[in-house]
Amino acid sequence: MSDYQIQHLHYLRSALKDKAVQTIQSLQLTSCNYQVAGNLLKDRYHNIKSIVHTHVRSLFKLPKLNESATALKHLQLLGQPTHSWDTLLIHLVATKLDHTTLQASETKT
Repeated sequence: MSDYQIQHLHYLRSALKDKAVQTIQSLQLTSCNYQVAGNLLKDRYHNIKSIVHTHVRSLFKLPKLNESATALKHLQLLGQPTHSWDTLLIHLVATKLDHTTLQASETKT
């Protein structure tokens, strides 16, 4: 089991970038440090409040969408169907649509 954990720690290090890899960079490649690395990363990056804030901020920074129904479908992949979005989010997304796509979406509702 220890070789398995050492391999996973090595893979984890190679998959991380920037500040994330710096978080576990000083750990030696030992089987017990795989769990330590997981805990360090979870403590640093599993901050629900910060994650939600980041997603909300990215919604307000959406670029203008060009005529593309596909782009609207991608928005639905956020986990909630567009028909249940509240007025604020609908307005935010509508301001990012080009005129043709906005008209098409309004005729469907």
